Amino acid sequence: MKKNGEEKSKVVFALEIILIILIIACIAGKVLLDRNSIDSSNTYIQNPFNVTITDDQNGNLNLDKNTVVHLNAKFNSKSNNQYYYIWSTYYNDIFNTGTTCSKLPTNLKHTLTITGNRNGKIDIYSDSKCKNKVQTVKTKTYKCNNCVTYYNVEYNANGGKGKMNSAKYPYMESKSLAKNTFTRNNYYFLGWRVYNKTNNKWICYTDKNHSSSAWQDESACKKNGYVVYNDKQTIKKTGLPGETIVFYAKWQYNYKSGLKGFSGFERDPSKGNVKATIWPLIKSTIYKNSNGTSSTGKTVPQGKALKVLDMTNKTNSKNSYVKVSYNGTTGWINGEYVMINLPDVIPSVVYNITNASSSIFKSKGKNMSNVTGKNLYGSNYTWYKYNPRLGYKEYIVPMRLASAKKVQIAQTNALKYGNKIKIYDAFRPWSVQKIVRDNLNGSKLSGKTYCVTNKFSNKYNSNGNTRCLSETKGWFIALNVSSHNVGRALDVSMVSSDDNVEISTQTAMHELSGAAVITESMANQYPGEIALNSLFTNSGFGYLISEWWHFQDNSRPNVSGVENFGRDTKANHLDLAK
Repeated sequence: MKKNGEEKSKVVFALEIILIILIIACIAGKVLLDRNSIDSSNTYIQNPFNVTITDDQNGNLNLDKNTVVHLNAKFNSKSNNQYYYIWSTYYNDIFNTGTTCSKLPTNLKHTLTITGNRNGKIDIYSDSKCKNKVQTVKTKTYKCNNCVTYYNVEYNANGGKGKMNSAKYPYMESKSLAKNTFTRNNYYFLGWRVYNKTNNKWICYTDKNHSSSAWQDESACKKNGYVVYNDKQTIKKTGLPGETIVFYAKWQYNYKSGLKGFSGFERDPSKGNVKATIWPLIKSTIYKNSNGTSSTGKTVPQGKALKVLDMTNKTNSKNSYVKVSYNGTTGWINGEYVMINLPDVIPSVVYNITNASSSIFKSKGKNMSNVTGKNLYGSNYTWYKYNPRLGYKEYIVPMRLASAKKVQIAQTNALKYGNKIKIYDAFRPWSVQKIVRDNLNGSKLSGKTYCVTNKFSNKYNSNGNTRCLSETKGWFIALNVSSHNVGRALDVSMVSSDDNVEISTQTAMHELSGAAVITESMANQYPGEIALNSLFTNSGFGYLISEWWHFQDNSRPNVSGVENFGRDTKANHLDLAK
């Protein structure tokens, strides 16, 4: 008996499954039928409504300009509840006009005047504030016979040579820009700036964080940055029908010739009401004269913030002696063993020391625990504060005096060709280095080997012609003292001097993975990086193939204590001289 009962249950279960399948099939057929009905009769059928939309043009799609179309909607509600609607007019899929949220009537009438491709849209809601949408109904799109449906595209060499033909681009249809054929001797093509010739507007960022963009006047664009379109980029709605859009070539000088040498800082360290700040890297003897031959018998401690009262070799790159005053003694200390605050002497550089505010270190695009978004200098201290020498808030950016002179060479040449340096990190205390080192997950690095041909060979590069390294933890962040910890390295990008927009790079700044390796293929893909590397190597810096942003001064002071300065706890709390 038990066995028969089990068999009977199985039969009943099977019949129930078949019944469910039949019901689903019927529903699917009904849905398919209703969808076909929508497509053929312009009627949208969905509970709780039957809606029929008609017009007085018998459904004609192509109408003459300024034709008035009367749209009619009839609602057959299957619910006793009250519903609400917004009927909006759209022009070339851009919102134009719309009614306020109103109670849904039995019949609804709306008027369209044909001035391009237009349609009407009804949104139905279950609440009086029109927030909870029930369904959407659209009419057919009516096309204007005598309306312009394209915009004009022109190309401007902007200092380059060659000719590129103008073209007509259909509005709301995706189409690629023509490949750049303009050339300019000793320059790389970086992309296009976009100008609306009809309305005298540029397309550019609307905020300093470059999170959104819009058409603006030139003054606003110079403040927040021009948007650059890539070569052959696909565009769709860059212009409205009838407008003329001009694409201006954006160029990057390759910095391989015509470079200026050091001719002094932008601001003399010893001039002005407020002097530049320096910090000794070691305990330094105070000398009576400017050549270090007669000692006063007094010293200044390592890391003490001092004012620059005078300096030798202000217009050449040789070592300098710096005049200071400490505890009643005025004299000269060896400038080879001091760091100087870069903003005090090179204010035109753009400074953004993210580790002192909100670190942007990532690995493989992922946040690093205890690092990304953190102030690595500690919440009780920040290097971003009011700088009385400049008259505004700025980061403290220490760097060896000898290396700072090379930064000035790089910045002078960058400005000469329409760019600026942007520094993300210079002197970095060992404690900050250690936080990043300890939180970089080496097990997530692939160990892939990169063999790089030295594309930037010159007398300042120490990497040789070809170098192979594996993607490991010690490659991307030094496990011991680094060149940052003694103030002779910097992490840097390059921006346009008129808008502070950064050149395109292969990764974001401080991406700790193989993606940041400056392989030859990457260098060809991002020519701005070739220019950046050429700028710094020709100014006296070496570079790392593992980080496109890192440049370091390979000349090292041979004196005990310099390599340990960054390890001292007071290195985290350098301040401006009072």
